[in-house]
Order: sequence, then structure tokens, then C-alpha cells
Amino acid sequence: EENRFLLTQRSISAILSCTSLVLKLKYTPTDIIRITVGIPQTASETAVSILFIATTHSSRSGYHPLSVKGSMHMRKYRPKTTALLIINIAVILLCTGLTVVTRIYLVSFRILMILLIALFWAAAVLFCCVLLPLYFRRTVVYVSGIELCLHTGIFFWRREYMRMSAVQYVTSVSLPLSGFSGFNFIFVRGLGGTLVLPFLRSADCDDIINLIHIKITERQ
Repeated sequence: EENRFLLTQRSISAILSCTSLVLKLKYTPTDIIRITVGIPQTASETAVSILFIATTHSSRSGYHPLSVKGSMHMRKYRPKTTALLIINIAVILLCTGLTVVTRIYLVSFRILMILLIALFWAAAVLFCCVLLPLYFRRTVVYVSGIELCLHTGIFFWRREYMRMSAVQYVTSVSLPLSGFSGFNFIFVRGLGGTLVLPFLRSADCDDIINLIHIKITERQ
């Protein structure tokens, strides 16, 4: 396991270096973290490797048939992990920007500057390496001809159910490049509330909407 982590760390470092050469960047992402936060190069590479491993270890998305109650079959969907990676990158860029601003405007207040930078990155590590991977790993959508189920949660499980007979209408929201990023959301509105199905693949999103549309049409 240790050799695998070292191999991953070296591979990521090589990829980042090649990317910087191709894009003609002066600094790699690990260099930016090292300069702004003030930590050694090895530590910044380790932080990026941990973030990458935490992201890729989340469950993969996709549709899988699931047998429930004997003859009834449900379709199982998971969030697309590309969305997790994109959110993590956005958080790192945000923390890098906050660190730069803090070092510029609070350079005369060294203790306060260090505390704020440490707070920014501690929150980023907690959010990117613990909370988000837990959310993506524990979020599962089940769809059958009878009901919709959303199982999710971070520290506690939350289960939401909606019968197909109670569905009134469905809204899908897809951001630009959602086919790659996985930023597809379905809002299922029914009697008593709304069920939100997050971070779906485009194919999964179309599959769920088509199934719900068929069930709504059958009632007419």
C-alpha cells in the first residue's frame, strides 16, 4: 500500500510537470501550494496525492440492475465522481486565492495571517478529503416502476422515498459540459415534497426521466 502511494505521488508529480511544460506555466499546482502556504515541496506533493486518492476512491457512477423483493427490479445509480474532482479543484483554487489575498493584505499581522491561512486549508482538507468523498460514496439512487429512493448522508443516513403514483412533474437541470462533469440534477416534485437526485451522468439522467415519463403517461 505504501509503494502504491509513492507510485501515485510520483505519477501525479510527473503529470503536473508535463502539463506545466505543455501549457507553458511558470509554476505547477504543487509549486503554487508550496509558495502560497509555505510548506516543503514534498509536503505539497503529498497533499495533492492524498486529495487525488480520496477522490478516485469514491464509488463509480452508473446504472446497475438490483433485485428487490424477488421479482421486482430496481435500477441503481451513483453520482459521477468527475463532479467530485471538479469541486475539489475549485476548492483548491479558492483557497489558493484566499491565501494570496491574505498574504498581501495581512503581511503586517503575521500571526493573524498564519492562523487564517491554516484555517482556510484545514477547512479545505476537511471538505475535500472527508465530507465530499463521504457524500459521494454514500449517495445512491434507486428507481423502479413503483418508487424512487434516495439514500444519502455524511455522518448519518438519510433515506427519501417517493412513489411513482405520487409524482406530478419532473425538472432536469444540466450545467454546461455536464456530459463530462456530471453536473446533472433531477428535481422530482410530487405530493408532499420534492426529491433531488444529484450529480448524475447524462445517460443516467435521461434514463431516469424517460422511466418517470413512461409511468406518468401510463396514468393518463
